[in-house]
Amino acid sequence: MHLTRPIAKQYANLVAILLLAILLLALNITVASAKGPISGVITGPGIDQPIELVEGAEPDLVSRLMERTAIWFGAGVDALPQEPPAGDLGPGYELVWVNAGPPEISIAERTIRQTLYLFAEAGPLVFTPEQEGLRNWGPGVIGWYQAPDGLREALVALGAPIPDASPTVESPLVPTKFSGENAVALLGLAVLVVIVAGLGLLSARRALANSRLA
Repeated sequence: MHLTRPIAKQYANLVAILLLAILLLALNITVASAKGPISGVITGPGIDQPIELVEGAEPDLVSRLMERTAIWFGAGVDALPQEPPAGDLGPGYELVWVNAGPPEISIAERTIRQTLYLFAEAGPLVFTPEQEGLRNWGPGVIGWYQAPDGLREALVALGAPIPDASPTVESPLVPTKFSGENAVALLGLAVLVVIVAGLGLLSARRALANSRLA
């Protein structure tokens, strides 16, 4: 189909709008993925001095730990149990996160504290108490969380001396909140592409029909 110059120009404008929308969506996803902790310090049995796990670490390793502690990922919107599972919990490791944020937000408001029970009889557990740093985060992060396989290995990979854990062991990641957001964003992008392309084609056909009637 050969388009006249006005029709081609109109169609080109629609394509430009589509590309701009895609660029803005991609930028939004990039900015969202850049958010997260700027520090993560662990203390506990066998750790003589607090160990910084996040600063200077590989982002993939940090993301793996974030997934398995279920603060940013995995916990969802359903309330977590407020009582631990039956059985011995074993020793607890304290993990303190500090989120990125503007200067007007205090460190206390950006700090999240968790206790990790890596050798509990029920399997690795994460306890996240109610605290200032989790204000307005919803019920899906407060309470007891059954950590997926690989939590101990993720800590070891970041330098924590956790016994009986190998940094080479890798287990499948649990479904993540961030990956869910990405899926929604990609679905929205696909819908946007279809809508804009359809509108562009319809507009071009109408303009062509009008030009033939003129």
